[in-house]
Amino acid sequence: VKISPLLAISSRLSIKKEQIKKQKNSMVKKPLSIPLSMAMKNVKRNKNRYTITILSIIISSVLFITFSYLMSVAFASKPFDKLSVKSDITIKIVDNNPDHLAESEQVLHQLKSLENISKVYEKKENSFETKLKDVTQSSATVKEIENTIGKRYSIKI
Repeated sequence: VKISPLLAISSRLSIKKEQIKKQKNSMVKKPLSIPLSMAMKNVKRNKNRYTITILSIIISSVLFITFSYLMSVAFASKPFDKLSVKSDITIKIVDNNPDHLAESEQVLHQLKSLENISKVYEKKENSFETKLKDVTQSSATVKEIENTIGKRYSIKI
């Protein structure tokens, strides 16, 4: 409806303005906090930016959880070398003797009786690991082991 300016001035009371409808949000009316109300208004203005932000947060969270799990698995497989005892001398029995159990018991008692050996650990694969009291005497201890149990065993320092 077009109204001429003269008619508008003369009959102001007969023209009614349409009221602008505002969407009233109860959440914004009662703000829990100022940043929350500002965030809610911003979400209303930029819905695409809001969805992209939420998607990027979800993707980055999933990537963080995935990589932290993979790193924990990678570092958990590392300490297998810590399961073995740090020994000074390793003696391996070559398994060509059918009575190797009796032989390993005999070698174990002979190793425990030596002077410079503080502890003897028996391993499953027919080997012994020893801890020395004095590490500087390791070559002399190897010779003593060879004299006691014989030279047919593999000895590593």
